[in-house]
Amino acid sequence: MAFPIGPLAGVISDNTEDSQRFALGTEVQFNDGSKRMYVKSGGNITNASLLHIDATFKAKMVTDTLAKSSGRIGLAVHTVTASDLYFWAATAWVNLPLRVLGSCAANVQLFTTGTAGALDDATASTSQLQVMGVVLASANPSATATSKNSSSMGEPIIRRIEI
Repeated sequence: MAFPIGPLAGVISDNTEDSQRFALGTEVQFNDGSKRMYVKSGGNITNASLLHIDATFKAKMVTDTLAKSSGRIGLAVHTVTASDLYFWAATAWVNLPLRVLGSCAANVQLFTTGTAGALDDATASTSQLQVMGVVLASANPSATATSKNSSSMGEPIIRRIEI
């Protein structure tokens, strides 16, 4: 389990909480190389899903539609089973699992998909957006979606690609 580096006491990185214990948006560096933000869930969240974090620090699994709205990108480091739970989402990371679709290649550009929280290396339409700053460490040779280790280079951003 990852733990914070610094003076913030009481942080449990792998738990969800019913009541708020820290100010939303609080960011902490963790011993696993990740930077995490305290957020509130906007619904169920699958472990290793890429997240969209809005201005009120509500986190939802990213979709093509959510990616077009302003906000930050995060990564779910565990499963969140309901809406309005508090948890720590990674906003920069090294070697953490990321959900990708089947046959996703390593070390290539990744894009949002129609599957909430999952990325892919193929852009099928102009509605999909590039997630810059996220690298998949190993390919997913399977035809089904899975989680593979990934790293971010700083804080990831989303941008529209002109095809």
